[in-house]
Amino acid sequence: MDSSVPMSSNASGVLRSSNKVSTSQSFDPREIHLVVNLPEDAKMFVNGNATTSTGTSRHFVSRNLNEGESYRFELKAVLADANGNEVQKTKTVVLNSGNGEEINFDMQSNDEPTETVLTLKVPEDASVILANNVTKNSGSARVFRTKQLRNGESWDDYKIQVTVAGVTKEKVIRLIGGDNLELTFNFDDAVDAKLAMQ
Repeated sequence: MDSSVPMSSNASGVLRSSNKVSTSQSFDPREIHLVVNLPEDAKMFVNGNATTSTGTSRHFVSRNLNEGESYRFELKAVLADANGNEVQKTKTVVLNSGNGEEINFDMQSNDEPTETVLTLKVPEDASVILANNVTKNSGSARVFRTKQLRNGESWDDYKIQVTVAGVTKEKVIRLIGGDNLELTFNFDDAVDAKLAMQ
């Protein structure tokens, strides 16, 4: 049976704040323990009910449960970001009584662009095309930065073309927001082979 545990002061199975913090210990078979890690100033809701606990690690205990049954908890963390916008993250956990779990909330807003860096190691005289756009950077280490992607957002089939002395090498990658990638394009053998054929 999968039950949601209520959050009222008189109900059995109430999730209450506790000072215990370890989920690796043995628990009473009629209890569930949740340790929630989140920013200190975040608001925490369990099954739609606001909690009063504070701190970066919050421990909740649900008591007087039916032994061996599964219980569902909806955890929601709410935090204002640097711009004053509300960031909400929700996680659902299903546990059998007698168990505990630690849950981590990363409250970085996925709506905000993050810097993504691509460094290409290429020959000095190479021309580089990124996603069908000719670049103007020069040198053997070329650094490209963008804030077009949100943290964790991906750009599949991101095409990189590097050309040296008429020889083009291409790589298609999956670029993920927040990544710091370094790729090397080696042309020594290809350019030597082309020169030998001329």
